[in-house]
Amino acid sequence: MHEIHLAYINSDQCEDRIKLRKRLESLIDEYLIMVRHVDKFTFREFRDCLETTCKKSNFDPKKAIE
Repeated sequence: MHEIHLAYINSDQCEDRIKLRKRLESLIDEYLIMVRHVDKFTFREFRDCLETTCKKSNFDPKKAIE
């Protein structure tokens, strides 16, 4: 998940970003379904991924939950 997230952030190609975003969203969905609620945000990679995304200047929480 971490590697795909970094590739998504660093990608300049619109088509590649769309593919990476869909893959990343799929992995996040799987993770949230499989992992117990109390453990969801204890993994460093997942926490770092969320933190990096939220710190982006164009991050919009309303769009993130759509």
